[in-house]
Amino acid sequence: MDNLSAHETEDIVKWARKNSVSFAPIPTNASWLNPVECHIGDIQRLALKDTDYRSWPEISEALQGAIRYKNAHRKEMLDNREKRKRDRRTARKRVIWKFRTQNSLIETRH
Repeated sequence: MDNLSAHETEDIVKWARKNSVSFAPIPTNASWLNPVECHIGDIQRLALKDTDYRSWPEISEALQGAIRYKNAHRKEMLDNREKRKRDRRTARKRVIWKFRTQNSLIETRH
């Protein structure tokens, strides 16, 4: 679970003790350790990116549609996630190479 203070209310702590549940909070700034974050990101991109909803029911409908789509296209969504990871890695390499190139040009001028 994340470090939201609502997770540690008196009622929640009582419920956890009663049901023999122990919480394992993730470190601050480590949302990538929470597997829910992967799913939320996909749903957010599908339902909310570049939108201008006028009411909560519209948002609810869009989120439900995104969840239905994600469930129906699981394999495709995983493939896209892997592609985005590769793209990010490639972009980082390009930036590092460009930075190194600039440094080497500066060094050769001296």
